[in-house]
Amino acid sequence: MTATPASRSSTDPAADPAAAPGLLDRLRERVRRIEGLPPGPGGDVAALGLDAIDAALPWGGLPRGVLHEIVALERGAATGFVALALARLAGDGPLLWCLGRDDLYAPGLAAFGLDPGALVLARAADGAGVLWAMEEGLRSGAFAAVAGEVGALSLDGARRLQLAARAGAALVLRPASAAHGPSPAVTRWQVGPAPSAPAEPGVGAARWRVALARCRGGQPRDWIVEWDDASLRGRVVADLADRSGAAPARPIEA
Repeated sequence: MTATPASRSSTDPAADPAAAPGLLDRLRERVRRIEGLPPGPGGDVAALGLDAIDAALPWGGLPRGVLHEIVALERGAATGFVALALARLAGDGPLLWCLGRDDLYAPGLAAFGLDPGALVLARAADGAGVLWAMEEGLRSGAFAAVAGEVGALSLDGARRLQLAARAGAALVLRPASAAHGPSPAVTRWQVGPAPSAPAEPGVGAARWRVALARCRGGQPRDWIVEWDDASLRGRVVADLADRSGAAPARPIEA
C-alpha cells in the first residue's frame, strides 16, 4: 500500500501566502538581492542628506546590499564623497576601508560625518589584496559598509563584490584612467573638484562636481555640491542637468 502525502495545512504560509503577511514581499526582496538588484519600494536605503541628489535616485537615496562605484576625476574630492556615502550607508555600524597606501587620514574624514572610532583600515599590497579584503569583510557580516580603492577591476571581480555586498553595502573607488567597460554596480558616479565661492579672498567652502553617470532605473545627472565643515552638512548649489554651457564631467565608457 502506497502512502499518500498529507495535504498542507491551510495555515502553512507556503500553501497560503496570505496567511503570512509580507511573506511574498520578503521573498521578492531576497531574490532581488541574490540577483544583485537594488531593493524594491520600501527597501533598505540610506539618504545622502543632499535633497536634490536623493530625489534623483529611484530609491530616495543609496540602496544597501549592493555595489556602488565612484570614479575619481580627482582623488581628494572623490575620497570626501566616498566618506560621506560610507557614513550614511553604515549608520551606527562599523566600517571597513581597504586601500593600498597609508595616505588616508581617518580623523579628517570626521568632517564628512564618518566616525573614526567606527572605522577599520586595511592596507593591502596590491589591488588583488584590496578586493580580497573587501570580499572577506563583506562576507564576515562584521561591517555595515565596506569601501575599497582599486585600479583594474575585472567584470568577474566586480560581480563577486556585488554578491558579497548582500551582507552590507560596498563602495569601490577607482581612478578615471582605469574605470571603463561594463559593471554590475547599481550606481556609478564621477566626482571631481569644483571652484569654490569664497566669502572673502582665498577662503571658501569645498565644492565637488558630482555626476551620476549611470543608475539602474534612473537618469544621468550632474550637480555642484558644497560642503560646510562647521555644520557637517552639504548642499546642492547648482543642478547642471539643463545647463548646456557647462562643461560636462569627463566621460567614461558605460
